[in-house]
Amino acid sequence: MNAMRITGYCFPLNATEQRLSLKLQPEFNFEELSKAIDADEIWNAEVPRAYKRSTVIRELKSDDEIAKEWGMAARGNANISKEIMDKIKKNQAGKKDNG
Repeated sequence: MNAMRITGYCFPLNATEQRLSLKLQPEFNFEELSKAIDADEIWNAEVPRAYKRSTVIRELKSDDEIAKEWGMAARGNANISKEIMDKIKKNQAGKKDNG
């Protein structure tokens, strides 16, 4: 968990983790970024800038379809990468050993 905090995947809990996290981050030039943003243009705009909307329309699946997909994954017939299947099998083997 410490490694995740230091690399930025989780919030650091103390000053040491924060310092190590900042050491791993690339230098960031705030002055260059501030030149690229014109605050007056933002505040004085008569028409607000339009937000980008997603053009992807997702179709909701029924519970039966979801259950069928999960069943296929359990039997090894789903389109899942080998790495993910290996992790699932390793996790399941660990549960059988410990449980």
